[in-house]
Amino acid sequence: MNRQNNISQFAAYSIITILVAVTLLACGTEAERGTNKLFDSGNIPAGESFSYTFGEEGSFNYYCEIHAPNMQGNVQVTAGATSTDPDTVEMINDQFSPEQITVSPGTEIVWINRGTESHTVISGTPSTGNGDIY
Repeated sequence: MNRQNNISQFAAYSIITILVAVTLLACGTEAERGTNKLFDSGNIPAGESFSYTFGEEGSFNYYCEIHAPNMQGNVQVTAGATSTDPDTVEMINDQFSPEQITVSPGTEIVWINRGTESHTVISGTPSTGNGDIY
């Protein structure tokens, strides 16, 4: 068998894959963009933490995907609010403590898993399908 003939037989069955890079530019405020998830911590094991800095005023719901719908919280971001930077929310016994926190824009919140089970922190509510912003 001729080596050149083998190559031409396979050439008829070649598949060409082209990779295309896409860059998306989001304009406007977080709420105007309608982003599905403002933040998503992924899995937070016991003793670990996750942080997010809230840059704009608004009301931001969040929840633990593992323990929803029972484990939910809210961050109110208001100019002039008295807050510590960073401020903390603890995850203990399948609840956020405190469940509601008010901070000023630019404040970093650190969620700390003080329990024995893993948790997540995802923007939105469980009923919105993982994090619509309001």
